[in-house]
Amino acid sequence: MHIQPMTLYDFLRLNVNARGDYLWEHGVFLAHGGDQVGPSAFYQLHDFYVEVVFDLEFNTIISVVPLKEGDRYERLV
Repeated sequence: MHIQPMTLYDFLRLNVNARGDYLWEHGVFLAHGGDQVGPSAFYQLHDFYVEVVFDLEFNTIISVVPLKEGDRYERLV
């Protein structure tokens, strides 16, 4: 039985914890980055990318954001 990969829109419907769980299991790490918001990590997940932004002071994840285009995508490429 073939399981369909999650789409970007399905991923957006998940809460941040479920996004993280799914990403750690199915994503492929690409690169570290960062900006004024904080350090980040980029992953490929099926046919889109995901940026995970961290808060090092509190050792937490600020956001898990899927993307295909835009400013965040431009930082990746």
